[in-house]
Amino acid sequence: MHQEKLPFPGFSLLALFMIGLAVFFLGMGIYNLANPGNPLDEPPNWFNFVMFGVFGLVSWLVLNFRQLEVCVTGKGIEVGYGRFRHRQQWLNIEGATLDTKPGLKYGGFGIRLTWSGGKPVLVYNTIGAPVVELKLKQGRYSKVVFSTRQPEEVIGLINRHIG
Repeated sequence: MHQEKLPFPGFSLLALFMIGLAVFFLGMGIYNLANPGNPLDEPPNWFNFVMFGVFGLVSWLVLNFRQLEVCVTGKGIEVGYGRFRHRQQWLNIEGATLDTKPGLKYGGFGIRLTWSGGKPVLVYNTIGAPVVELKLKQGRYSKVVFSTRQPEEVIGLINRHIG
């Protein structure tokens, strides 16, 4: 079994900033409800609560993307950012290769959907880590690509399970 967590640089600070903005707008909304008619309530009061909701949702998304988790078990492979996860069973994995030059090849970092050979490819990657490409036998995606700090170990585990 292999399990690792790859932090996404800077996302914890971004989450704190977004949470701070959400709390600010909630505070402004409560203040305006308690003190009607003051000069601070130029925008309608509902605006503060809508902004609280927007920044609350953005905070939740940022918190979900603060680290990539990779788990190789006896059943298969699971990769994901927070609630956004993808699982593949060993029966559906045809092979694994190391991509030594990922860079922005997949259109950025995070969760991506890209195309290769006319079929969609699901990507879970982060900054500064090599990626492993899983070639799949069937399903919605032709490949699942994910970052890992220990690609040789992960590929070795994959080859033992599918070989």
